[in-house]
Amino acid sequence: MTMKKGFTLIETLVAVSLLTVAVVAPMTLTARSLSAAYYARDQITAFHLAQEAVETVRNVRDGNILQNALGASVDLLTGIPSITGQPFTVDTRNGSMTQCPVTCPPLKTDGELYGYENGSPWVATRFTRTVRAEPVSGNDDEVRVSVTVSWRSGSFQTRTFTISENLYRWIADSSVSGGGGDDTASGNAITFSVPGQYTFLVPEYATSLVVKLWGGGAGGGSEASGSAGDGDPGGATSITVAGATRTAGGGQGGRGGYSGGGQGGAGGTATGGTVNTPGNSGINTTSAAGGAGGSAPGDGGAGGVGGNNTAGSTGSAPGAGGGGGDEGSGTIHGGGGGSGGYVSRTYSAGSLSAGSQMTVVVGGGGLGGTGGGPGGAGAPGRVEITWE
Repeated sequence: MTMKKGFTLIETLVAVSLLTVAVVAPMTLTARSLSAAYYARDQITAFHLAQEAVETVRNVRDGNILQNALGASVDLLTGIPSITGQPFTVDTRNGSMTQCPVTCPPLKTDGELYGYENGSPWVATRFTRTVRAEPVSGNDDEVRVSVTVSWRSGSFQTRTFTISENLYRWIADSSVSGGGGDDTASGNAITFSVPGQYTFLVPEYATSLVVKLWGGGAGGGSEASGSAGDGDPGGATSITVAGATRTAGGGQGGRGGYSGGGQGGAGGTATGGTVNTPGNSGINTTSAAGGAGGSAPGDGGAGGVGGNNTAGSTGSAPGAGGGGGDEGSGTIHGGGGGSGGYVSRTYSAGSLSAGSQMTVVVGGGGLGGTGGGPGGAGAPGRVEITWE
């Protein structure tokens, strides 16, 4: 009988197993390589989509800086739909921004650009771009812009990519800044009139620049006895550039009628300017009425009128002292508050370079003495900057 050789079942199984490993391993490696390549492609797309949104938001801020440089008074963050963390979309083709009701819609494409256009040839993509802007804790002049791009991969896994950038109000604008902000600009001039701290950059085209400072006026005294009858002092106004500070001091408060004899407060000091004029003292009380507040020098405000059976009146801005009060009894009433000092400084061409930073502080007005026949409040200081 003739015996024929062949494969046993075990040999066949071993051969099939080896063949499976030889085929499946490269296929798995290829599949994973393709998945990694697709992820890298999508991640690059997500990076560019996020970056262009950040640049668009920054461009809005920079455009507002240009408007301020040309004489307008615009908040540098005007045009951003929300700076409180609410989501919004950015269409980078035209710079339009729209706040999202709950979640933001997916981006669309026409095959070349991304946007939010409706109709042919625009079709929805796998990418959703969500933009948020919110203030940095402890700094009202710094906003963090975050952009998150999310998409679904081939395995239906949601992936995200996020970048962020901080934007600053780095020049004076119409926003609230520091302790409060209200500046106005017209042509080649800007005025800071609300107490607080600001930053001003010397314009590129300025050949000369004049700064005028008025310190805050002090409050007038009341007829009351004790420390409550004395008016509060005004705050100092200053400007600092290249380490040098010019200061218009605040006036001293008028004394209360029965705590300080109704003496008028001294005027504020003035240092560091081309012109330095101390503030005017408040007027002492008379037997009939409270003393008048000191008028501010340098075309500043008029002092408040002393009360006659009434409260003293408020000093006029900038920098005047409040009038002393009169309750209507006795012969000693509140003294007038002193005015703030006045400083003027001229910077000629070459003494300051374009873009130099000036730190501006506007002093507040002092409150009047309380109690019977209250004193009038002093007026806040002011900073005026003009250039050619």
